[in-house]
Amino acid sequence: MVSNKLRNIFLISIPLFILHGIEELLTKFYDIYPLLNFKWTENIFQSIPQATFFFFQIMWWLLLIVAYILLKKDRGTIYLMTFVGLIYIYEITHILSAVVTQGYTPGFTTGLVFPFIAFFYWKELLNNWRSLH
Repeated sequence: MVSNKLRNIFLISIPLFILHGIEELLTKFYDIYPLLNFKWTENIFQSIPQATFFFFQIMWWLLLIVAYILLKKDRGTIYLMTFVGLIYIYEITHILSAVVTQGYTPGFTTGLVFPFIAFFYWKELLNNWRSLH
C-alpha cells in the first residue's frame, strides 16, 4: 500500500507541476525544447483540429492505462508512483540546462523546487517498495 506520506508529497507537487507548466508556457519553452519541435507533424496532419483530436486520443488512451494500473491496487499504484518519481528527476534537467547555458532557461525558476521534492519523494517511495516485499 502507498503510504499517506508519499501521497501527501505527491499532492504538494501538483500545484508545483501546474505552476511549472504555466512558467514554461509563459516563457515559450515549446520554442526551444527539441522534443516539442513537431515539424514532422506538418506531413501527417492536414489541420489543427485533426492534430488536436489525435493528441486528445493519445491522452485518453494513457488515462485508460493509468486507470487500469490503479485498479491493480498496491502494485499498480506503486508502479505509477515510480513513474511520477522519474518525472521529478527529469525535471532537474531545467537546472542543468541553465548551468550549461549560464543563464535562465524556461522552467528554471519552478524547476529549482523539484530536487527537494524528489529527494523526499524517492526516500518515501523506496520505503514503500520495501514494505511490499
